[in-house]
Amino acid sequence: MKMPRRIAGWLLLIAGLVALTGCHRFIIPSGAPSSKVALKSYHNRYVIAQGEAQGWSLRQSSARGDDDCGWFTRYDLGQDRLGNARIALGTCYDRFVTAPRRGSTRQDWEVWQESGLGDCGQFALERRGDGFALKTCAGKYLTAGDAGWESPLQWGVVAETDKILDWEIFTILPQR
Repeated sequence: MKMPRRIAGWLLLIAGLVALTGCHRFIIPSGAPSSKVALKSYHNRYVIAQGEAQGWSLRQSSARGDDDCGWFTRYDLGQDRLGNARIALGTCYDRFVTAPRRGSTRQDWEVWQESGLGDCGQFALERRGDGFALKTCAGKYLTAGDAGWESPLQWGVVAETDKILDWEIFTILPQR
């Protein structure tokens, strides 16, 4: 069955608008996966992606683990307006590390995984010594918590501060 011209025209118009406005970057990452990386926090612990039963959260572990959940697929997305590299991180669950846009408590700022890549799943990498700080869509930085944080955020990863201190610096390790 042939598609009527009017429908074909509308489909072409929609595809053109998506391409023109850049909305396609929220559907699929524009950068090809460049590598598998592990994130190591200031506390000398690895960031690990957790599954649905744990709320798609990220936690730190003393061991990277034998499964792929301690490795992230790094997508290079170009540069931000300050010249910092922009990246997205895919998890072992075929999801993307995502930061909240706003919050009022530490738990509101918890970092999680989304099934699609949105603007809050894109991070600016700011070099700090041998490591990097990951800046979010809200202008906050990923922070590696410790055992002193209240449960359930012990050893969690949040994005609540606009200052870069030791807990906001991560080492990015390539897969060998």
